[in-house]
Amino acid sequence: MDEEEAWLSEQPSELERHYSEKFERSERRTATLTRVLTNKSVVLLHGVHSIQNARDEMEDAHQAVLCHGDGQDDKTAIADALGAFSYFAVFDGHGGTQAAEFAGERLSCALAEEASTLSRDPTEALRLAFAKVEAEWLVRARQQELFDGTTAAVALLDRAQGRCFIGNVGDSEVVLGRRDATGKTCCQVLTEVHNVRGNPAEADRVIAAGGRLWHRRLGHPKLNPRVCSLAISRSIGDLFFKDEEYVEGTVSGLIADPYMSNATWDPAECGEQILILGCDGLWDTVTHEDALEFAFNQRAGNQGPQGICEQLVKLAQENGSSDNITVMVVVF
Repeated sequence: MDEEEAWLSEQPSELERHYSEKFERSERRTATLTRVLTNKSVVLLHGVHSIQNARDEMEDAHQAVLCHGDGQDDKTAIADALGAFSYFAVFDGHGGTQAAEFAGERLSCALAEEASTLSRDPTEALRLAFAKVEAEWLVRARQQELFDGTTAAVALLDRAQGRCFIGNVGDSEVVLGRRDATGKTCCQVLTEVHNVRGNPAEADRVIAAGGRLWHRRLGHPKLNPRVCSLAISRSIGDLFFKDEEYVEGTVSGLIADPYMSNATWDPAECGEQILILGCDGLWDTVTHEDALEFAFNQRAGNQGPQGICEQLVKLAQENGSSDNITVMVVVF
């Protein structure tokens, strides 16, 4: 038996059991955390629907900030700082609710704090916002012994200039769809799935960094992975895989560096487009192409984005999803 096999066959120690109890759950919640900050003068068709489904608790969160607030209070000040951009984001927590809640509350604010960078380099501003939220959460997590983490998928949409900037960590995804005059739907996936099960590049990155894989999951670098492992390889939070107190000089391979992408189009020439953001509760049972075909067909029947969200959630559920499901749809 080699060293790796011995590591996997070990029975969990008392210390591992102690930490696993902390790692498994930080806080319970059975209602979705929703934030929509908007100026009523803005006309942008969007909707969101989220359900707990068969899970014991709800760990998803989401936020929308529509462009051009009037700056008269903190909420519209965020929208004002984002300028021409509208902000949409979904978060899928694991091991508790607090990291998703924190990221849902804080990421748009962190982005607004980078307003000068946002105006000249939206991708860099988004990257800086992710880094700031990660750093702030880890400080809080150390102080309060919070071990949960969260995915994040963020879209910055500038309709006037025909551009969209995306950042994501984990397995929450964003797709953009267009339907031409012939009825053909074009699907553009704007995110990257960060797990070692379905993304060979992520598996290679984790191994190269010194991390460990276990049953197509990310194993803890020190503890038995039967006690402590993750399905994703990038996240905000997850102190247990990142802090020196728990990794003891080793590297887990878990990072919070977002995958960044963008899309551009000519607003004068493009017809109606649909942006869909969803947690893995949607994408595990509905393909990107099927989701967009479904959404455009619903639009052809005069369905609004809120109704499309609700029907996509229902479709995912009918297809077998038992996870929390959050879907956000933007029509422009």
